Amino acid sequence: GGGGGGAAAAIAAATAVAATSLTAAATFIATPATAAAATAAAAVPTTAIATASSIATATALSLLPLTALLVAINIMQNGRPAAAPTTPAAAPQRLTVAHVRAFQSKSAFVDAWRAAKPPSQYAGRLCTGELVSLGILAPISAFITNRLFAPGRRWLGKSFAQDGTHGFNRFEDAAIAAGVEKRGFACSISSSSLDGKDCLVLDYADAENGDLVWGKLIGMRDEIREVAPGLYLGLGSLRLSGGMPNCQPFVLIAVGGDAAKSNV
Repeated sequence: GGGGGGAAAAIAAATAVAATSLTAAATFIATPATAAAATAAAAVPTTAIATASSIATATALSLLPLTALLVAINIMQNGRPAAAPTTPAAAPQRLTVAHVRAFQSKSAFVDAWRAAKPPSQYAGRLCTGELVSLGILAPISAFITNRLFAPGRRWLGKSFAQDGTHGFNRFEDAAIAAGVEKRGFACSISSSSLDGKDCLVLDYADAENGDLVWGKLIGMRDEIREVAPGLYLGLGSLRLSGGMPNCQPFVLIAVGGDAAKSNV
């Protein structure tokens, strides 16, 4: 009953996401990106353009079932929100970095994220980041983060402005030990797109502090909660691939914080 309905809903949502994403990809492939490209394309015979467009569309459609399946599985791997306890619950165990690294499933990570609270102190902090290899799309997420997010640079973490209103992602740089700052975002305590409760939202589409490609076009959004002082669990998402339901987990560890000191 309930489980089958949830799976059916996830598959339906995934199919819609896959169709949208692959249609956008096919359109992108078949569309000139610049005025120069458009001029060059004008010199190409109409039949060649039509053939290229047909191939791009056919390729996208052939990938639709697989993409829908992967997205559906990734959504279902979030698990379901725990039922409200009928008796007062014991104080939750304070998680450490070691606990988080020991999670065996994506649902365990998401459960811990759901039970956590918005960060109380994040402004001005420099955080090292770790991708969490949980969920069927983890390898794809790692490729996007370390290869495409800032081409040629591995992701290192995030930094937050002193006033707590914005920040940047940090990437590997041979000349800067702390990494170079790129891919900005606005940040504020706001409602989660996943469960409606408060979290720290990193908005990459913000007009002042965001990023044109990853924010406005792709729709990147991160939602962060704190499980221990200086230890943050994050869920990253792209609007183009379904938004927060199709999320991927990551961890932030505040440099100099308690979590970093016990980082074992």
